[in-house]
Amino acid sequence: MKQFALLLLCFDLTIACTFEKKTENNQSATALPSTADIKLLPDSTPQVNTATRLVAQETPALPETLALKQVPKRQAAQDTTKFKKITPSGKKLPDVPVKPGARGVMTNTALLNKNLRAASSGNLLLSKAVEKAITNGYKALQQPIQVITTKTYMVDTDDKHNFNTVAPYWHQQPDGSWEKIDGKGNGLSKKIGDTEKLQKGIGKVVPDLALAYVASSDPVEKEKFAARAIEYCQQFFLDPATRMNPNLDYAQLIPGKKKIRIETAVEGEKLVDIVDALLLLQTSKHYTPEFDRQIRKWFADMADWMANSPTGKQADKRTVGNIGVIYESMRAAFAIYGGDTSYARQRLPRIKERLSDEMNADGGLEHELDRAKPNMYSNKALQAWVRLARILSIQGINLWTLEEDGKSLEKAILFMVPYMLGEKKMNNTEKIQPNYFRKVARTAQYAYRDHPKTVQELERFLVKYDQGFREGYDPSILTEPYLPWQGLDVSSQ
Repeated sequence: MKQFALLLLCFDLTIACTFEKKTENNQSATALPSTADIKLLPDSTPQVNTATRLVAQETPALPETLALKQVPKRQAAQDTTKFKKITPSGKKLPDVPVKPGARGVMTNTALLNKNLRAASSGNLLLSKAVEKAITNGYKALQQPIQVITTKTYMVDTDDKHNFNTVAPYWHQQPDGSWEKIDGKGNGLSKKIGDTEKLQKGIGKVVPDLALAYVASSDPVEKEKFAARAIEYCQQFFLDPATRMNPNLDYAQLIPGKKKIRIETAVEGEKLVDIVDALLLLQTSKHYTPEFDRQIRKWFADMADWMANSPTGKQADKRTVGNIGVIYESMRAAFAIYGGDTSYARQRLPRIKERLSDEMNADGGLEHELDRAKPNMYSNKALQAWVRLARILSIQGINLWTLEEDGKSLEKAILFMVPYMLGEKKMNNTEKIQPNYFRKVARTAQYAYRDHPKTVQELERFLVKYDQGFREGYDPSILTEPYLPWQGLDVSSQ
């Protein structure tokens, strides 16, 4: 087998091409290498190197269908109850669309298509990822549509359209009062069922279908994936009988306590993945102008709730740690998808405040370190910071190298490496879960690829704990940045 050497392409590599040269207070920021020179102009319109076209216009024109080359097609399955046989690894896959459908909230479809073309040219690792993505798409086709209005148990609400969960660490005492025991779940949200319907239902099924849609080259197969994803979103968000109300007022409740719960932000985290997936589906014939109008309106309403409702206002002021950053990433994604193209730039001062307030000088996340499970919650916070950095990158803002009072996202990521390798411990009882840090490390290794010491430190973790990714078992290889330690060489294929 050929010795492979290099692959730097990825679905979301906009992190490398959208960094500002300066921060708003004119302090210099280290610029990462980029494939397009993008900077914010006074009118917030991204200036793009047209040779790469990595960022679309504010309102990109969307073709009815993706341009496809005339190639031999795999037979499309007609019965969605059966799995489809996938082209075996090593055999040439059909060519893929050469035009990106749209820019995502977190992703860059131009670079995604480069990865897909590499797969169709015989790159073994990427072809495995394509196969796995399509296999996951067929599994997703078999999943039933689950809407929140089917629940039979609710807490402090009579409206089944409200997303309803209970604060997980609160337990009823013998005298009827409720007491918080950090790290110990009560299982009440599982009884309601809305959390699983979001996280394991639509929050997994729609992204899997969207990735299968872009991975497949068979027009019939592609539309099968898209149709199901859009049908799921139609029922979950839009149909009057089954829609979810665009708010989280009844999430993370403490039974019997009528007070604002700023922790509600964490319940909607999966909605960000759905927004990103929806943008990948815009070239489908099933993604109609009316569906686009209605679904964007739903998320615009959610963004408005996060900004202007009593709960949203309190969350803005009072949330800290992972909850605060999850709030920021959700609000940014919903506002941008809903049409507020100036949101990210206007919000940047508040994001800078959070970075300074929540990180220690050594990179530790102070609000998570005293938790019962500090490792898990530190990773949840980092996942949210990375997600926010990706969202801002699409808007031309560099969070990756931003420093406030000597604190930075890079330091926070590096802080975690020895803990994830077991070289240090935050406490003596928590079991370390490498998968918590895996995607953070992948993305960061690319984002800081011009920082050799950072790359080397992250590589220590990835070489040990990212075997499935390196061998193509994980289809997210199509959507996440990575560096050449995987031993790839697209040019030699």
